[in-house]
Amino acid sequence: MVNPVERLTAEWQLAPAAALSDLPYTGMAVMRWTCRTALKREFVSRVGDDVHVFSYVLRNSRATSWLDGRQVWDGLIPAHGLRILAPSSQPRWFAHSAFDSMQFHVPVRALREMVDGGRLGGARIVLQDPLYASDPGVTPLVHAMATALASQDQLTPAYIDGLAIALLTRLVMRFSLSGFGEQRPATALDGRLRRAIDFINAHLADDLRLTTMSSVAGLSPYHFSHLFTAAMGVPPHRYLLKLRIERAKQRLLFSREPILTIALDCGFKDASHFARVFAGETGLSPRRFRQAA
Repeated sequence: MVNPVERLTAEWQLAPAAALSDLPYTGMAVMRWTCRTALKREFVSRVGDDVHVFSYVLRNSRATSWLDGRQVWDGLIPAHGLRILAPSSQPRWFAHSAFDSMQFHVPVRALREMVDGGRLGGARIVLQDPLYASDPGVTPLVHAMATALASQDQLTPAYIDGLAIALLTRLVMRFSLSGFGEQRPATALDGRLRRAIDFINAHLADDLRLTTMSSVAGLSPYHFSHLFTAAMGVPPHRYLLKLRIERAKQRLLFSREPILTIALDCGFKDASHFARVFAGETGLSPRRFRQAA
């Protein structure tokens, strides 16, 4: 397998925020791609014949995506969204916003070994593309890998490789057409949920209640909450809180606005409410977070 870190760095003219290649057991390459500004540019690639590519969205972003010449996505890409690209596929995407994502290049042989000890020989393993649906079993594994990748030492490759084995096992269990047993397909993010998520992003400062969000989606509160949790991996109120915290973090990092202004714009009642919730989520007060950055 050609070193994908070097290849993508050259093709995209962008260096990864962190990367590891040739992990000792799986042979996987792991990369984190982070851009804090909207580049407004296209990224083109081709998946190698001997590799599967998994990507995981760490933060909400906006993009238009194509696969093998066909548009498959346009608009908000939600945090925790997952893509699986087959060998020899040709993805292309246009970034409309800043982005932060993890990418995993997995040799075909490693996946075959994971399925049945390599006895499949040259048989093809087919994995369904979740198309930015989330999976609650994938999220903690990817976030643990992202944390380890950010603070590398001599044990990091072996540790990440162990997490990679667990990740591959989960992906095969959930998305393989011939994996370890009966599969349960991921819940796709349909147009109703996308409409609600776009509304949430545009109205963070408002008092967003479940009835309001479900009404935008055209669903009953119960049905909306069920579909949303299945697709996003978290219930609507938790997603809304995390989104408000992430938006506040960006404002604290990249502006000098008063903390009260940020609090109100992100949907918190007042500065003290914001400080209490922010500290509960991050371990730091908004002021300490800004100073630490």
